[in-house]
Amino acid sequence: MKYAPVLRAVLLLFIAASVVVLVGKHLRPESKRGQDDLENGSAPGSDAAVVSDRLIVYCFHVTMRCPTCLTLEACVCEALQSNFADQLRDGRIEFRTIDVEQPDNEHFRSDYQLVGPAVVLVRLQGGKPPRWENLLDVLPLLAHKTRCVEYIRQQVQKMMEGKP
Repeated sequence: MKYAPVLRAVLLLFIAASVVVLVGKHLRPESKRGQDDLENGSAPGSDAAVVSDRLIVYCFHVTMRCPTCLTLEACVCEALQSNFADQLRDGRIEFRTIDVEQPDNEHFRSDYQLVGPAVVLVRLQGGKPPRWENLLDVLPLLAHKTRCVEYIRQQVQKMMEGKP
């Protein structure tokens, strides 16, 4: 077979390119992760003005991101982009992904009682102490993407309206 060596070389190049892309995604700065999926989102360093009364949506993960972490982030991105694009654009909602294994971020584990991948909503309003909620029910919903996205949407909406 003349084509076997060529096919083998093409497959090896494909595998090598895939590894480079995956490693590159993990080496991007924290503020850029997740933002590629939020075309109009505001992030630290974006052009959106920092709004004093706003909701910060945190998506917490560890350095070596598992499928659960990636699926969770995708659901959060979809919920925000589909339902809160205007609020993301004008800074009323801010989306951040945080690696809790980074030394500067370890405090988040105790601050928000994190035990694994998590979504935490933090409401900053009128100089009052921040109100926050760890969306503990999100992980069991990951197997049902539509329900997961809807749950996140509902919780963000409640927090934006100031409801408990």
